[in-house]
Amino acid sequence: MVGVVGPMLRRSPGEAYNFILGYAVGYLAGGTVLVTVAYGVGQFLRAVVPHGPRVVALILVLVVLGALDLADRTPQARRQVPQRHARNISPGWRGVVWAFDLALLFTTRKTTSLVWAALATLVLLDPDGALWFLLVLVVVSVGHLVVGTYLDHVMNDRSIGGELRLVRWSRAIAGGGMVCLATVLAIW
Repeated sequence: MVGVVGPMLRRSPGEAYNFILGYAVGYLAGGTVLVTVAYGVGQFLRAVVPHGPRVVALILVLVVLGALDLADRTPQARRQVPQRHARNISPGWRGVVWAFDLALLFTTRKTTSLVWAALATLVLLDPDGALWFLLVLVVVSVGHLVVGTYLDHVMNDRSIGGELRLVRWSRAIAGGGMVCLATVLAIW
């Protein structure tokens, strides 16, 4: 998204601000759908599955996600947010559509599995934390877009190698962290 908004900000600040506002609204709407489903599933699991087996399930999820990140195989859809509307709808609505899609978490690329781990924790252990999950999701995503846009970070041929190394390091750290957290949960 930063690669879209940065050039838009240089060309037309008003369009960029409309995109960012639409992005915030879309992320809030899509995130609300996601956490509503997660909350419902979590409450159902809480009612029918005892706490111990849910903790074991979370440990297994964390180990699998951690191992996948360590192996540089983060689970993700191998696509980006649809570009077909890029020139057909206004920047504000484009921000809404793209952010709604991103907020669903299942339709775009991921750097690490941390968001999956957080979602699994929400569903398996703390569905009451759904509102906090939503708020963190929206603030981090919109904040990343705004900060990245104003830092004018756009990948180019010179920076792509550094970006790939950063992604690999991020996955290694996230994967190790998830495996460590699973170990702590198993011992505790």
